[in-house]
Order: sequence, then C-alpha cells, then structure tokens
Amino acid sequence: MSKGKLEEEKNESLRFFTEAIEYFNLKDKKSHKNTPTSQNGNILRSQMLTELNNLKDLLLNNPDTKISELSEEQKQEFDEFLHNFSKCPICGCSNHLFNLKKFYFDQELEDIKDFLLEIMKSNNHKVGKFHYQTGIPCCKCFKKYFES
Repeated sequence: MSKGKLEEEKNESLRFFTEAIEYFNLKDKKSHKNTPTSQNGNILRSQMLTELNNLKDLLLNNPDTKISELSEEQKQEFDEFLHNFSKCPICGCSNHLFNLKKFYFDQELEDIKDFLLEIMKSNNHKVGKFHYQTGIPCCKCFKKYFES
C-alpha cells in the first residue's frame, strides 16, 4: 500500500472538529460536511491561552514558592501552624497540606489566620468549666456542615 493511499485512509476515518482542522491544516470535504462551522475559528486558541494564563497564575501563587521568602521566625510560626491545624477538629482526619499552605498565604483570609494564630499561641483552651478545640475542618466536614 502506498504512503499516499495510507494517508488518505487515515483522513477518511478520522473526524475533526472545525477548530482542530485549522491547526492540522487539513481540508477534507467530508469533515467539513459533517461538522458544524464555527463563527470564530480562534475558539481553541483562546481556550488554550486561557488555560496557559490559569497555569501561570497557579505557578506564581503556589504557596511553596512563598515559603522560601519567610524569615526564620515566620518559618517557625508557619511550621507550628501546619502542625496545630493538620487535623480536623471535628472528625480527626488529616487536612490536605496544600490547602493549609494555601490558606496560610491567602491575603483574603489574613484576619482569620491572625485569629487562629492568636488562639494557637495562647494555649488556653478553657472557658470556665468548658474545654474548646479550634481548628480548620477537613474537606468532608466542611462540605457536611457548611455547604447546604
């Protein structure tokens, strides 16, 4: 079987979206007839650029890169924070380390973080006769009690 005929059979058996055809530079009459045309031929390109921007934001805002910028005192506080809030106060399951890091460095949650750090440093978890436990709920408990 010749190389040209093999390529022709491949083209006949494959169906492409209109946006993908633009990238492969294939102009097959059957594929144009079977797929609806898009008003904007750059949809795939736009989606790819959006995803690349999202990836860039994830890389730039990754909490692991911010840890190296902390002073020794801040690193010690950060380690204590991770240790104290690594378990869910409701069920005792382990919290995701990535989510704790993300919480710690999130500017919008700065007030809550400061409050938790104050409680963590006070070591006094009794109010009168009552003992209280603070913490960050795990994903399952958060969904169970706060998302309804």
